[in-house]
Amino acid sequence: PVVLGLDMLVQICRGTYSESDITSMENDILSALDWRVSGHTPMNFARHLLELVPEEELSAGESSSLLEECQRNVNRTATDIHFSCLPPSVVGISCLAISLENCHVLSHSEKQVIWMRLSKSGHFNLSSRGAVESQQRLASHMSPRKLNVASKLASVSQSGAAVSAYGVDCGSSSASPICVTQTARQA
Repeated sequence: PVVLGLDMLVQICRGTYSESDITSMENDILSALDWRVSGHTPMNFARHLLELVPEEELSAGESSSLLEECQRNVNRTATDIHFSCLPPSVVGISCLAISLENCHVLSHSEKQVIWMRLSKSGHFNLSSRGAVESQQRLASHMSPRKLNVASKLASVSQSGAAVSAYGVDCGSSSASPICVTQTARQA
């Protein structure tokens, strides 16, 4: 990889702009953006959600194992355009749900307790159409025996978790060019 420093930018611009011009423009851009330049990733959401689970219910080792599996699931989403029009929170929740269901270290009842705690404290709806669809799509990238994961977790979420109705549908929660194009093609 090539490091793109100020001297390299001056060379690319063939001397049209000086280092001070580039620095000044960068400061103007950052000020206009109010320094909001870092975006949240699906893994940020997964990490924050797991931090909500007390250590008595999920050890550091189990949490680390879940995050590793979650990262593999996030990597799978990078090859599917469906996930690009979903908010990172939905992708993170879906990847974490699949990871939790496929965790071999925890019992079924431990998984349910953890998921109920996450659903209540995170105020998300795992049984919404978009979340279920995302989990099924993610599960389809895995082995055939794992295809019913989304329906299992959706039933856990519906069995008493206090959830709010966050819009997950691409058409209602995002106006990205991909979502607009996808919606137009479906119409």
